[in-house]
Amino acid sequence: MIGMNIQGQTADTHICGICNAVPEISDLMYKSIVMGDMEKAVKYKSLLMKIKGLAREFQVEGLSIVKAILRLRGLNVGNPVPPNKGLSDNEMRKLREILESILSDAGVNIEFKRIF
Repeated sequence: MIGMNIQGQTADTHICGICNAVPEISDLMYKSIVMGDMEKAVKYKSLLMKIKGLAREFQVEGLSIVKAILRLRGLNVGNPVPPNKGLSDNEMRKLREILESILSDAGVNIEFKRIF
């Protein structure tokens, strides 16, 4: 979002929370932009948006998905604070399967921890 203006403050860019959970894809997107390969950059952005959209699928806030992904990666960042809810073990399994598919599409291999 180039030049966005929020409450009188401007910024040249925006970092999506999901990019903190799967920085490998955002790094690939950035490198594609630098190399002028906008087709790949758009592909990586689309994959990030798929991950971001999982919050809607699991009916949770985006922060809950970020925390769940970080937990799958072996980082214990705690549970979401109420009224936000976390994911059940079943939902974590499903999230892991979906992420593995999306990451495979990006050519990214991440070893997830067994947490359930």
